[in-house]
Amino acid sequence: MFKGMVFGSMPRTKRIAKALSRYQLGKIDRKQLDQVYRRELKNLLDLVSNARLSRSSDGMYRWDDLFNPLSSYIGAEVNGLKRFYDNNFFFRQPVFSKAISYGGAVVCANLVDDLKGIGYIDKVEMVSLSLPGPLTLATNSLVVDNAYMSRESLARDYIEKVVLTEAERCSREGVKHLDIHEPELAFTIVPDELIDLYKRVSELFKGSIWITIYFGYNSENIKKIGRISRDTRIIPVVDLVSNKLLDREAIEKVGKDLESFREIALGIIDSRNTRMESVEELKRFLEELGKTLRNAENIYVTHNTNLEFLPEKIAIEKIKLIGRLATEI
Repeated sequence: MFKGMVFGSMPRTKRIAKALSRYQLGKIDRKQLDQVYRRELKNLLDLVSNARLSRSSDGMYRWDDLFNPLSSYIGAEVNGLKRFYDNNFFFRQPVFSKAISYGGAVVCANLVDDLKGIGYIDKVEMVSLSLPGPLTLATNSLVVDNAYMSRESLARDYIEKVVLTEAERCSREGVKHLDIHEPELAFTIVPDELIDLYKRVSELFKGSIWITIYFGYNSENIKKIGRISRDTRIIPVVDLVSNKLLDREAIEKVGKDLESFREIALGIIDSRNTRMESVEELKRFLEELGKTLRNAENIYVTHNTNLEFLPEKIAIEKIKLIGRLATEI
């Protein structure tokens, strides 16, 4: 019933930082830089396998932030740096002066090529593809020259041209997990028609669609996702750390919000704090919460947001901790 998983971005390692510096100075070529990315992916997948986790992201090592380099692939410019919610972390803001134009599924192609390059294409079914969510992209972008009339129109166009293109390629390549990063859902109550954008993706992608919601907990949006998840493989990843929902008093509230899900991922390991959690305390919490989630066939144990906010050594230890929790309950 309990399984462990990893999603999102890992810390950028010293090996990658050094390789990028050398690449920018012209000391190594693109092929050599790709080899460094692939070694880090292999290290991550080996770590995840040894920790007996059921699935993982690719670490998003090729990404500078949640929106880049995707911005350049879809015809957006960038306009300086903007703070990523309440973190001491900044991203290059996408600027849309024209409608999205996307020539192909670049993200999926990179993932498959990387898995082939390290001889791990047999692991394609356990590695997720990561994309920014439509609401998070639209909220954190700048639209100029009337390229889009509203945030909603940008979100819809992004789904149709980018996410569905990637989803279709993923289905052909055997990718079974699609992570849609939507921290915006922790802060903004969205209408049902926008929540239905995820259902639109499920019509094409037959694997699992993970809506990763972090930096907060929004009961209303989670319940809305619950309504569309009944006939789909849409699975929310909920952050129980940021709003301090890891005690007995929170179990009843969280249990009611999540009771309709057949599968749910619980972010209970803090990715923004180097302190290591108590295994025994979290086991007791999961055992009690599990009793209220009677409809859940699978409950996934994970971290609450991207692990890139931690030093590499701590991130590795937290992944091992997730494995212990999932296997000992």
